[in-house]
Amino acid sequence: DIVSDENVHTVILTTQKGLCAVEAKVVIDCTGDGQAAVLAGAEYKVGRDSDGRVQPCTLEFTVTDVDESIAITAWGGSDPVKIPAGKFEGMEYRELCKLKNREGELPENVTIVRLHRTFYDGERSVNATQINGIDGTCPFDVASAEVDLRQQISLCHKFLKNYVPGFENCTVK
Repeated sequence: DIVSDENVHTVILTTQKGLCAVEAKVVIDCTGDGQAAVLAGAEYKVGRDSDGRVQPCTLEFTVTDVDESIAITAWGGSDPVKIPAGKFEGMEYRELCKLKNREGELPENVTIVRLHRTFYDGERSVNATQINGIDGTCPFDVASAEVDLRQQISLCHKFLKNYVPGFENCTVK
């Protein structure tokens, strides 16, 4: 909770030892969903003006043991990266993702599996999972989304191992 007067804000926190009150002249909301600002009385709005929809929920994950001598990096659906070898050699990666989505080998909402380099050789950050219609302020929606998104990670990982050269031996970190 937040209790405010003209000069001081008191933030009430839940800790492992119980409730704790912290006084401050300025409070910076780092909750991720604006909860502290809302409790302090700030105006807010959720979703688009037209229909109230919010961005999809996603879980990014990291794969290791990627063979850098052949592995691709793909930033998004407009990235014209081609498959460098194997059964789909020469095919645009984005088209392979769409094909495997249509064939049910990628999650329903996943038509591109983005592969971003990290600071470490042999590693990619994967941005692919997606679920729509989740209320990020509802803990039950968030918990349900987490279960579904973790299952999607498994499908995306299998796709990478089976169809993308350089990812045959990758593991989810």
